[in-house]
Amino acid sequence: MRTLEKIKLIVYFAVRVIILVAGIMSVIRTDWVYFKDCSTALLITFVPDFVKKKLYLKLSVFIEIVLVLYIFAAIFLGETLLFFDKFFWWDIMLHSVSGLIFGYIGYKFAWLLTRNGKTGKLSPLFIVIFTFCFSVTIGTLWEIYEFIMDRTFGYRMQDDLFDTMTDLIFDSSGSLLYSVAGFFWLKQKIRRKVRENKDQFYNEAANETSDT
Repeated sequence: MRTLEKIKLIVYFAVRVIILVAGIMSVIRTDWVYFKDCSTALLITFVPDFVKKKLYLKLSVFIEIVLVLYIFAAIFLGETLLFFDKFFWWDIMLHSVSGLIFGYIGYKFAWLLTRNGKTGKLSPLFIVIFTFCFSVTIGTLWEIYEFIMDRTFGYRMQDDLFDTMTDLIFDSSGSLLYSVAGFFWLKQKIRRKVRENKDQFYNEAANETSDT
């Protein structure tokens, strides 16, 4: 087993055990709000596995590790242990990182469609636009979730309009950064492919000439 795979198993196990123990403690204290938060965090740690198996989306092991740690930091540390209140930069850091993470996932979705031939060949520009829009949409849906939780259960996930807009700006910044980097990477990959095909064409032509 590769080193990253071992690290992934350790991270998954440690995160889930920590959340599970916290959930059990909340039941003992009859703190049902805390228990709900722990249950939600625990369930969401299984999202990467669901995405891989049900959507046939291949994620790198490194991204799987980052994604689970992000879920742990956002749902468990941020909401349950109130890191959002204790550290002013916690929310900014998570929203910046989320733009990069979901930008990667959006890119993989677009690349999967291209690879399977379901949409024909997608241009690099379309792929990065899709990547950006996908990531920003996830960030927007999260803000809607926070609004619903605040209004329904009296949470304080959103302080005010400034907080919401700041979150969306950092989501968009991370998404834009990944999209721009992805665009130049794709363009470079296409140029390399064209160059390889051109060299292969010349080599085959030279071989045919020498045979005649």
